[in-house]
Amino acid sequence: GGGLVAHHRRRHPLIWSVNTTNVTICGNGTIDGSGSYWLELYHNKSLRVGRPHLMEIMNGTDITIAGPGLTLLNSGFWTLHPIYCNNLHIHDINIVASECEA
Repeated sequence: GGGLVAHHRRRHPLIWSVNTTNVTICGNGTIDGSGSYWLELYHNKSLRVGRPHLMEIMNGTDITIAGPGLTLLNSGFWTLHPIYCNNLHIHDINIVASECEA
């Protein structure tokens, strides 16, 4: 989440895939987006640009995001944002998001 997505004026997602084919993210483990860091900046009005998504897949084809035992948590903004994808499979994952993340 360090760089900028210039046309959206927000930080890059932690995991970002654009125009890719045959991508698989799977297995056991946790992907932690350090959401408390971004939320503190947001609530203190210290951010100059928007908070990052944890994972964004854009214009992907043949994409799989799967467990068992894969957990996505503590996103700075949206947790999982697949957009304009074909043949996308998401299954057997856990997404942990707090209600106070808005």
